[in-house]
Amino acid sequence: MKKINYLVKFFVVAVLAGVVMSCLKANNDFGFIQGGGYIIQEYIGETPYYYPYVSFAVTNGDLASGSVKKGDEVLEGNMTIENIYEIMPSHKTSLSDVNGTYTLQATSTEGKSISATLNFGVDTSKKLGMIEVVDLQYSAGKIILKVRDVVNATALGVSIDPDSDLPSYSRILRLNLQWNKNEIQFSNGVYTITLDFDSTQDIGDYNYVRISPIATYNSSHGNILMQGPGKVLWKGSSEMYEH
Repeated sequence: MKKINYLVKFFVVAVLAGVVMSCLKANNDFGFIQGGGYIIQEYIGETPYYYPYVSFAVTNGDLASGSVKKGDEVLEGNMTIENIYEIMPSHKTSLSDVNGTYTLQATSTEGKSISATLNFGVDTSKKLGMIEVVDLQYSAGKIILKVRDVVNATALGVSIDPDSDLPSYSRILRLNLQWNKNEIQFSNGVYTITLDFDSTQDIGDYNYVRISPIATYNSSHGNILMQGPGKVLWKGSSEMYEH
């Protein structure tokens, strides 16, 4: 049985570490307090597409502007929450187009500038297969996910995403929970994840959360995350609903 306290920590890079960027600050100067990223894979029809997800947070000062570049390409992004910057999706047709070095820059309201880099070098043969959900339900205070194996996935799990006023591309409030496949109950070709979740207390001040299956390929050179079709769990509800 898996257990969580959903409201403990929202910052997605801390939950799914991915590649952590260099030059995180540990002193009292304006600097990056946390940051990193991973590669998102999604299928459109039967064709896989990829795009980088990069975010960072600053400390000891207020963020006035931020940017993320890959070579000469500027990746569009915004400050989605105070002092937290996220880039927007930019779809690519291959992993090799996403791999590479990303330069992150931040400027404070006092004019101080900082920069850092992160690198993706994921094995291009490790694209994830499609997620086939056998069952996804909420019953007796538990999220229950049953899913078949996903090609090249090293871990499986669930994504819990609260409703908010943030842009649709924002992942900063999204909690990605994953477990290595050898840690998950497996029988007759199906993995079963059971997660304690209180639809009143764990949803907190939000109206609902979207629960979705995820599959990840994790390596020291970067991680790939893919999300499957999900359902909505309203605050105080005893079951999930299609949305």
